[in-house]
Amino acid sequence: MRLVIDAVLEQAGPHQAVGLRISAHEGHADGLSADETFDLLKGASLERLHFLDVSAGSYEAGEWIVQPGEWKPGVLAPYAERYRRAYGLAVGVPGRINTPEAAAHILRWGQADFISMARTLHADPEFPNRALERPTGRVSRATCASTNFIRAAPSGAVSTRQRAVSTSETQTGTAIAGRGYWWSEPARPAWRRHGCWRNVATGWS
Repeated sequence: MRLVIDAVLEQAGPHQAVGLRISAHEGHADGLSADETFDLLKGASLERLHFLDVSAGSYEAGEWIVQPGEWKPGVLAPYAERYRRAYGLAVGVPGRINTPEAAAHILRWGQADFISMARTLHADPEFPNRALERPTGRVSRATCASTNFIRAAPSGAVSTRQRAVSTSETQTGTAIAGRGYWWSEPARPAWRRHGCWRNVATGWS
């Protein structure tokens, strides 16, 4: 892992944000536990990265990848908090965070620095916009929304129905994190029209 991080940092250069998504545990009896994973990653020099995104699960434990609706919202937040305290990096967390209140609670109590969403946006592409209109969604700690899903119109244009979470209560700008075509060079003008000024994953601004 350390060699991979070395290689990526070298290729990315000093002006590119580099992060890593990890599984805090593998979620089954024969897999790595949370403590085993944490100890294993101590040798990976994670402190050299710019951010972490803390998920969980494995192919043998899909319920940790797509958490059942009966599970507690923000079920992965305690794992994210552990890495945030240990490394002092910006840390994101996914996992059953499908209300503004759940996101605000995690951010307010310092368990993570940003919220990662995918399936919430599949179900409700307007979620970020509606969250910004509610008092519980306006938390100054919400530095960005990390998504691995972006809704595209049939014409190939980026949909105007989705917007990342504002960097502050004044909503003077938005930072986004993501990769893939819709975060690439052709998509920049569309994102800028909606106030997104920087992609913290690819470095453009």
